[in-house]
This record gives sequence, C-alpha cells and structure tokens, in this order.
Amino acid sequence: MKNIKPKKKNRFLTFCLSFMPGAAEMYMGFMKMGTSIMALFIASFAGVVVGMDFMGTVSLLIWFIGFFHAHNIAGADDEIFSEIEDEWIWTEFFGDAGIKISDSKKRTGVAAVLIIVGLTLLWNTVVEVIDTLIPQAIWDYYYSTVRNVFYSVPQFVISILIIILGIKLIKGKKKELLLEDQNISNS
Repeated sequence: MKNIKPKKKNRFLTFCLSFMPGAAEMYMGFMKMGTSIMALFIASFAGVVVGMDFMGTVSLLIWFIGFFHAHNIAGADDEIFSEIEDEWIWTEFFGDAGIKISDSKKRTGVAAVLIIVGLTLLWNTVVEVIDTLIPQAIWDYYYSTVRNVFYSVPQFVISILIIILGIKLIKGKKKELLLEDQNISNS
C-alpha cells in the first residue's frame, strides 16, 4: 500500500462513498484512515447485531464522524490536501501522544474483543434455550423481570469493561503529561 498516493478524486463519487464510513477516505487513497473508520463502524454495528443496543448510538456517532471527515478532506485546498498524512484515525484525534499499541497488545485486545463478543452471543443463546425450557405459564408470569435481567447482563458487563478501559486511558494520559512536565522543568 506504500505505492498508493492520496489524491482528490471525483467529487460525486466521493460524496456517494462518504455514506459508508471510511470508503471515501480509501477512495482518495487514505487507506489507514479509511480502514480504521470502517473497522470502528463495523465493530460498533456488530455490537448492535449481537444485542448491545447502546452501540447503536456509537454507530451513529462514528457514521457522522466518517461522513464529515471525508467531506473535510475532499474539500481541503490542494496545499492542505497534499500535507495530509495517511494515519490511523485515532492518531488524528489523539495526536502523537495517542494510543501506542504494540503487537502483543493488539493481539490481546483483539482476543479480548472476540471473547466478549463470543460470551455475549453464548449468553443470548443460553437465554433463548432457557426461554424454550421454562413452561409458558411460568414464563408469562415472570417474563418481564427475568427477560430484563437476562438481557441486561451482557450490556452491564461490557459497560463496566468500557468504564475500566476509559479509566486506564485517563491514568495513562495523566502519567504521560506528568512525565512531559518533569522533562520541561528539568530542561
């Protein structure tokens, strides 16, 4: 992919492709940007498919970011467009101090996501099996309570994991800022 040189392309096709997050960036030659936006959108949409309804809001947010990101790049003047580097989308938002992920952390992260999605799918399957095993009269009586508990567990667990990840990111950024302040004061 090193041979691909980003360039402005047909504005109409860019507009049409901007409706799929990341596709317009890839069309203009920004493969890392496009791939990362598309991967985030597909991952969030997959969360909706497996029953994590709150991910619908995340999917919508990523869709809007991707749509306007593509139009901002396509609408940039030639000088600014030529200076845009093809970086992963989180680099654009977090800068050089952003997320630095080693290969082992990538594998661990992907493994964790796969385990969480797998457990969510397994949980939903178990709930459906229990639904068929419980006699209908009992199920009808306790339906709303039992169903809410069964279907809320995966969302609760994933919400806790997201909060923990956010706290770790904040602590890591705070440590990084403290180290920068110490380096500045020592200079």
